[in-house]
Amino acid sequence: MRMLVILLCVFCQQIAGEDTTPQAAGLAAAAAKVQAAQHAVEVYVMAPGCPDHAFAAEQVRLTEMSAKLAALDAEVQAWAVQDPGILAMKKEQDVIGARRSLLWGNGTVKKEDEAEFKKNSDAYYWLIGAQRTTILAHETPAHRRLRHDVECLRQVLIFTVRNKLTQVAEAKALADAYRAAEAEQAAAQSTLYRAQGVITAVEWLKSQPKPSFRAGTSLPRLTRYGWVLPFETRRELTENWGYALEFGGYVGQDSVDRLDNPFSDETRIVELAKADAKRYPLAVICSREMPGTDAPLETWVRGNDGKVLNAQAKSMDGTTWSEASGAIFSPEAPPVVWKLAGACRADSLIALQKRGVPLSIVLNGGEYGVGILGQMQPLWAQDPAIRSAVAAEPYKGNWQDYASEKKAKAERAIADVVRAAVPKRDLYVYYTAGGGTLRNKYWGQGDWGYQWRHCRGISDLPSSEIYFKAFNDGFTGHENMLSMALNATALEIASGDNISYNWICAGWGRGNPKEMCADLTRWTGFLKCYYTAGMVGANVGYYELPPGGFAAPFPANNPPEWLKQMVASAHVHALFSQVDDLIRNGDLLPGTMPHGISPTERAFEFPTGDETLRVLVRKQRVDAKKKTVATWLVTAWASDGTARPATVMVPELGRLSLEARGCGSVYRATLADGKVTLVQLDGEGATFTHVKNTAPVVSVVDLSLPKPSATGLLLWLSADSGVAKDANGKVTAWKSSGKLALSLVQPNAAKAPELVAAGIAGKPALRFTNVEQWLAVAEVAKVGKSFVGPLTVFTVATTIPKGDVRILSAGAACEGSCDYIDGRGFKITADGPADIAQGPAALKSRNARLDTPLAGLTIGNSWNGQGYAGDVAEVLIYAGVLAPTQATLVQDYLNQKYHLTP
Repeated sequence: MRMLVILLCVFCQQIAGEDTTPQAAGLAAAAAKVQAAQHAVEVYVMAPGCPDHAFAAEQVRLTEMSAKLAALDAEVQAWAVQDPGILAMKKEQDVIGARRSLLWGNGTVKKEDEAEFKKNSDAYYWLIGAQRTTILAHETPAHRRLRHDVECLRQVLIFTVRNKLTQVAEAKALADAYRAAEAEQAAAQSTLYRAQGVITAVEWLKSQPKPSFRAGTSLPRLTRYGWVLPFETRRELTENWGYALEFGGYVGQDSVDRLDNPFSDETRIVELAKADAKRYPLAVICSREMPGTDAPLETWVRGNDGKVLNAQAKSMDGTTWSEASGAIFSPEAPPVVWKLAGACRADSLIALQKRGVPLSIVLNGGEYGVGILGQMQPLWAQDPAIRSAVAAEPYKGNWQDYASEKKAKAERAIADVVRAAVPKRDLYVYYTAGGGTLRNKYWGQGDWGYQWRHCRGISDLPSSEIYFKAFNDGFTGHENMLSMALNATALEIASGDNISYNWICAGWGRGNPKEMCADLTRWTGFLKCYYTAGMVGANVGYYELPPGGFAAPFPANNPPEWLKQMVASAHVHALFSQVDDLIRNGDLLPGTMPHGISPTERAFEFPTGDETLRVLVRKQRVDAKKKTVATWLVTAWASDGTARPATVMVPELGRLSLEARGCGSVYRATLADGKVTLVQLDGEGATFTHVKNTAPVVSVVDLSLPKPSATGLLLWLSADSGVAKDANGKVTAWKSSGKLALSLVQPNAAKAPELVAAGIAGKPALRFTNVEQWLAVAEVAKVGKSFVGPLTVFTVATTIPKGDVRILSAGAACEGSCDYIDGRGFKITADGPADIAQGPAALKSRNARLDTPLAGLTIGNSWNGQGYAGDVAEVLIYAGVLAPTQATLVQDYLNQKYHLTP
């Protein structure tokens, strides 16, 4: 300890350099006090006749535990010498051993006997291991835990008597004096930093506006993952910023042992948690320790020759293996392996609780044991046991299902042990066990992750990873962060999980911090959307060591990225603490858009007509007993960072006018007497330092949908306008709106369709009854190149009878790749037919492409004279491929107008 103080003094001198200012002198004096206080403790401990009560008590406890362990070992040994299985293995071992000795001869093996000698040696040592595994399996969990406790206590007693003696009053007083000197030194260091124009993280935090949390909020605390922060920084984050108190690093027996040192940060952290567990809820990170030489022989991946393989798929000689030596855990490892792995994590957590330490959140960082298929398959494929398991039921050669289910079984066994060890926890969170942010991205995605259907329940709440520009495009783009997050959320909701606790990061430098670290204003907007989607908290990680480390001082106007990210998350967490009941007891509405990555599912957001204007809506479940009023949470986010109005149609609430900002805008909506009341909850923007809602905005519910956008609209035919007919109701012309303003005509009344006043959903439609009826564009010259390139086409129609027919033909240019009705379905298409029911009207849309100019445009007949029987109410053709949010607005309008089911 004295050496530590000396090094600390040297460090302080280096910081100060040749500084002779009063601040530097004050720091030197404070460091000297620390050294003197420590020296006083050492003198006391080393003095002859020093009381040794605590140390002696531990020695007695170790003796008692060792005797109990010896008795249990004797019982197992007595069983082993009578067990038929072990006796048979021992007998076989003796036979093989004798054969091996003969081959060994006088200490050398003949060349012609080497293969036989190796075979016998492998069998001999395998039998030794098999006996050991059988005996280990016979031991009870209490027996194995006692052995572990004895070994740990022996290590504890290696600690100096000094640490034990601080439990004595006189020694504790000396320790308190040491802490006081430490505090004085820290203050002196801070004074020197300020003189140098820099401050520490804790000082910067104390100078910032604090987030305002609702008293008694049900949201769990935020947590953190990464290098350990200084004690005072951890304390400040817990007291004022919504974070759990970070115990520090992976929790193993060494962490527990440091509680015997009154000067350790662990001791100081635990004292806070013990004094007020509600104010200082403790978060711990599970050990990553795994079974080693005590694991059964079946634990490791082996080659065809039975030898253990290392990570390079090379055989390893010898009979002792562990993960540290390069061996790979097999998915076929027996269940006891994962129970042992659970005990590796649980034992130290149990030890903490035995010392009266309350545990709130238990984090498991994963990335151990059964590996990722994309990395492991070349090794696994060399193991006969694994190959056999994959080929058999239920996998039938499906490696992705096999890897996912085996990983899930292993982690569930580990989780069960940890959960049993910490029954009063608030959360156990595993990295990662979510719905799959990357699912359906491409066919091979299953090689690099595990499936939700297997892994659900491994973590107390679903937990996905969302890191800025890590396997995503950032805030905008097809694979943007919000779409990725909602991709996982959709599957979680389908499984009945409406809330989540996720692993988040706004990016780290990766050599290009300007590009790879998020704009924190927009990051705030993203987080507001994620909370609206059901996130109740998060682990806020940072995965790069900043220059100088996390304790390094910095200019007050230039805080490090990791610290700014923690503050941003805290403010959003505080905002949603005000509406935690709505998050926990609400449902994210699916919206009407298809998801961009999982197109057969809903996007769980609402279309605005602008890809970068994102709107999410969560509806609170009404509790009749509590007489709760129907309430919605509506969040609008301008993901490109440019604030602007957003209009969105929400079921029951109707059309809402919102202000979408880069930092997001969160509204509470209520509905009563046909009126919607909107109250914005985050008028401050990117911070939330006090509750100050904006004035309510009340509007009458407007359920009418706006007409489709005219931008890019080439042709719009609607049977309720622009139709000219003769005295017999035969249509002579159908005039379109849109950019081209075309007219489709039929001068021959015998070949003209009929206008039906109540054709589809009680609205006008053109009825075609045979092959001789059609309308053709009059202004052929206007068509030409206007339709060349990508198109998006929408049509509302019915078909009678079944059969493959075309409704809209664009001349020979679209031969073989046009619009189809196939009796079951209808769609303008570039690559085949689609399904709708015969009879009732249906809306279908499709992206198409024409590569040559059109010679004409016809409705009711095609280039080869094939006719059409049915009603057509509406046709819209847009230039280009509409974004999903734009296409959905058109579909919603037509669905509502014609009472169609999306």
